[in-house]
Amino acid sequence: MRSWTVLTIALGVLCSSTQALLVPRTKACTALEKKFPNDVSFPGEVSYSDTNTYWASNTALTPPCIFTPRTSAAAAAALPILVAHNSEFAIRGGGHSMNRGFSSTATGVLISMSKLTTIDVSDDRQTVRLGAGLRWGAVYTTLEAQGLSVPGGRAANVGVGGLSLGGGLSFFLYELGFGCDNIIAYTVALADGRLLRVTADTHADIFLALKGSGAPFAVVTEFTYRAVELHPSGQIWGGFLTAAGSAKGALLDGVATFLSPTGGVTDKDTHLIAVVALAAVDPLATLTPITITTLAINILFHRDPTLTSPPAAFAPQYAAYNSAPLQSTVEARTLSSLTDEIDAVGQGFRQLMWPLTVSNPSPALLRALERAWREAFTPMMLLAPGVSATLNFIPVGSAVGTPETNLMGLDNSGAKRYLIIEIYAQWLLPLQDGQVRAATKRANAAMVKLAQEAGSWERWVYLNYADKDQDPIASYGGHAAEVIRAAQREVDPTGVWSRLVKGGFKV
Repeated sequence: MRSWTVLTIALGVLCSSTQALLVPRTKACTALEKKFPNDVSFPGEVSYSDTNTYWASNTALTPPCIFTPRTSAAAAAALPILVAHNSEFAIRGGGHSMNRGFSSTATGVLISMSKLTTIDVSDDRQTVRLGAGLRWGAVYTTLEAQGLSVPGGRAANVGVGGLSLGGGLSFFLYELGFGCDNIIAYTVALADGRLLRVTADTHADIFLALKGSGAPFAVVTEFTYRAVELHPSGQIWGGFLTAAGSAKGALLDGVATFLSPTGGVTDKDTHLIAVVALAAVDPLATLTPITITTLAINILFHRDPTLTSPPAAFAPQYAAYNSAPLQSTVEARTLSSLTDEIDAVGQGFRQLMWPLTVSNPSPALLRALERAWREAFTPMMLLAPGVSATLNFIPVGSAVGTPETNLMGLDNSGAKRYLIIEIYAQWLLPLQDGQVRAATKRANAAMVKLAQEAGSWERWVYLNYADKDQDPIASYGGHAAEVIRAAQREVDPTGVWSRLVKGGFKV
């Protein structure tokens, strides 16, 4: 794979250098530079290159300038300038989106939150205020030294801003629900230059509209989370159980057991991510035809670092692993180290995610869904060097919040145990974009049909995983759109986000 990677990087550098020479300086950029002379960078400058980086290379664009506010007040002050010049803009926290144009722009101003990195623990240790430019690895490293955490992202490089606004899956999901259910205050910059502190008491309608919408009406610069008290050691228990592909059937059965409404996991201190991975062996490295290797991986988390043996909740996962073991990294460790391990692959590749949701799936359904995904991807991968794919299973269970705590519209009666299934692919070359997208859509269509026939398909789409061709807000139900539109009428009455912000999901 190394030879393909080197070629791709070289081509990317050449294309980026050429684009930089062709990007004109806009009036909005000039006006921003006049007001914030030390916080606006342009193509060709070192600060611009350092800031204009992307997790997924297929989302990379070259904006005319990048504005990097140092305070929430600066972010608010910049917005009327952009509006006055009718300038398009994009907002980026961690830049982990895999949708081109969602946290990037080729024609407008990129507002990078990367200097908004406050981590402020309240005196009573009950809450933590986080800047929107932070990444979760840095958050956990700081907090675990104080015996604390928050219900945030599970990969170190993911940004605080995007995950918090799109719902937020966390290791504490079964115990505390979505990350957004645990946010008690937001600092919000509006198009007219105002800065608001939004809570359930001060601005109840806006507060609810921020819970899973992606904020299509404001720039959110800070989030105040409820803190989570860790074990005094500041550690958790967790890691990867990696097994050979022959264990994938047992892995899938273990997911169904974990979720089962009758006898499923009741230990709220747990979190599970189950992965079936397909990786093609690089023909340039082996001088042989492309072959595909399968791995079955369970990523485990438990709150208790003093465990001397695996908790009962993970007995099926250990049974799958022990049937074809390759490697275990499970141990008492810091949460930040687990997020680093999860984040170890992906950056710099072209990437695509496509989620679907089922409830109360049977083992037979999960096996059928995996088979449909495999049949969609394998023929393409045999002809496309450098493509790898995973099918990721994330049990949400029934800890889904309420209509008062988020917009996402999931049934909180406990009758349904939800499972997010994420189709994920990474590849090297732009010429493979169409092949990967076509395989993804084939897999999704076949999997949805199977889930519908089994009575397990759910309309709901997790926004933070959603592809640009999906409509997660519509999947929440009509009430969500009404709440968001009401907030837009209140804080963005002239439709700035509709006119000037081209990325993100709309209503």
